Amino acid sequence: MLNTNIPLRDSVQRVKIAIAPSDNNYIYAATVDTLGGLFGIYKSTNAGVSWQKVYNSSNVLEGGQGTSQGAQGNYDLGFSVDPANKDYVYIGGVNLWGSNDGAQTFSPIAQWMTSNGPTIHGDIHFIDAQPLTGNYFVCSDGGIYRTTNLVLSNWGTHSFKHVNTKIETRVKKYVIAFAVFTILPSIYLAYRFVKQEIFTQNALVFINKEIKEQSIFIIDKT
Repeated sequence: MLNTNIPLRDSVQRVKIAIAPSDNNYIYAATVDTLGGLFGIYKSTNAGVSWQKVYNSSNVLEGGQGTSQGAQGNYDLGFSVDPANKDYVYIGGVNLWGSNDGAQTFSPIAQWMTSNGPTIHGDIHFIDAQPLTGNYFVCSDGGIYRTTNLVLSNWGTHSFKHVNTKIETRVKKYVIAFAVFTILPSIYLAYRFVKQEIFTQNALVFINKEIKEQSIFIIDKT
């Protein structure tokens, strides 16, 4: 068992590991606190033999500027190391952040809100680079996004392309088809049941009022 110095589950509820492709001795661990925010980032430079906590400043998993507590880190957490540079680390929860100094500080890359221009959908689960083309891919609840470079500066300075719009359209069609073939028949059966109950009750009222017999039953042809 590795001695990472990461607290037990009463303080940390999730851990995600990222290994530097350019130097496997460099391993980073992003930890999530009990409120879903960032507890801290731990780092090993000797393939996991020893660890140190290198970052516990801004809560880069929350949806704003990193100043609020809590987030959705137990659900959305993207974490990776740049394939060409072991000191470049990327992390995403609601927004996307990056570090160029081995996770000691982080700067904004992309915010989920469109007030800063076209951007990526929030709730990030996966961040990585394609080794042949060098393109970066960010996967979130909104789909897959691609960009040629991840620049650490201010929100809204990137040009992300939503690369799976055809898949998204296909999924919407499947959802509609599912609704048509499953939900609508259920609604129809419920309607028939209610209609039958109304008929039975009205028939009993009529018989009790007009015929006044005790042992009469209603036979529904359906």
